[in-house]
Amino acid sequence: MGVKLRKRKLRDGSEQYYFDVYYKGRREYPTYKEPQLIIRPGKDKATLKANADVERQAERVLSILEGRLAEGTYVFQTELSATKPEERDSQSFLSYFRAEAERRRARRGCKSNTYSCFRHFERFMHTSHREDLGFQQFTTQFVEEFRAYLTKLVVLNESRKSGLNLETNGNRNRGINSNCAQIYFKRLKMVSAMAFKEGLISKDAAFPVKNFASVMPQRHYLDPEEVKKLVQELKANPVDGMMKRAFLFACATGLRWADLTALTWKDIQGDMLDTEIRKSKGKKRLRFALSAFALSLVGETKQASERIFPLTYNMYLNVKLDRWILSTGINKKITWHCARHTFATCLLFKNEDISLVQKALAHSRIDTTQIYAKILDSKLNKATSSIGDLFV
Repeated sequence: MGVKLRKRKLRDGSEQYYFDVYYKGRREYPTYKEPQLIIRPGKDKATLKANADVERQAERVLSILEGRLAEGTYVFQTELSATKPEERDSQSFLSYFRAEAERRRARRGCKSNTYSCFRHFERFMHTSHREDLGFQQFTTQFVEEFRAYLTKLVVLNESRKSGLNLETNGNRNRGINSNCAQIYFKRLKMVSAMAFKEGLISKDAAFPVKNFASVMPQRHYLDPEEVKKLVQELKANPVDGMMKRAFLFACATGLRWADLTALTWKDIQGDMLDTEIRKSKGKKRLRFALSAFALSLVGETKQASERIFPLTYNMYLNVKLDRWILSTGINKKITWHCARHTFATCLLFKNEDISLVQKALAHSRIDTTQIYAKILDSKLNKATSSIGDLFV
């Protein structure tokens, strides 16, 4: 009995970790959509650091599999549906949820919504004085109780924003917004559906419970004059130049953080951006002409496999971005994703063709892109309502 961590060569020269499980006289190579534990070629500092992170993630997943083997809870993927009901019910849903959350955290880090949901799930277990939760105890009523717990956190967040001080019984939780509640509850429903599909529970207990309604979030973005302020500040103060250039490049291309930091020199062919971006349901090719402004931000051409902006996501990088924005006198809450909003609104304002914006952002549905049209509608309403001031 045991599990080993192994490597295999990929066509592009990278190496991928995989797992070799030997259990009860049988061997299996479990496959996971995530984490994709890939070691990239290259000896620059950023690549070496990223590869070190991948190695730590691989060790973390390895420890999870070792724990399942030691506890005797490992189930072969080909036999999940054949597990007996009495054996399934004796297992812990909490342990199953924890393993899945840790597995996704190994891939996504602090950005994993599944792991964040599990942390709230653990707190809920603590407040309801439960140490564990078997599959048999994971019922629709229990799911409804967890939904009520998330509702209280939404109310707590709203009261905090309005300046009220509600009694929290010593709970240090600051609350969550309604969209976070929707995402977290959706993750619980996902894990419940996974356990049902794998045959670990005889009924998907979370399926009948209605999720939270989504609320249209406010899209923060920069107008062209504000982007010009950032450009001027970069010229005057080159400290943290890579971070600043990366953000401005995202403003000029609309790339998400993951695609921006994965961009390599082979993805820029002359004045064309030709790259493969990651989507939730696979990958998609993105190809369009780069402006002279965007090209001026990438610097000198290097090896094709090297990343153009080898940045690593962490909270301190967000703090530095926030300080940079404030230093130019821009009083807005701007994140990395706001660069994408900036690109979309500027492109729509200049071209007035929503289908072009949809293609540039690689949106699968036009409904998603329509959000930016609503932003321009609000600007139009503000402008027309104040035009009378010119005549008074």
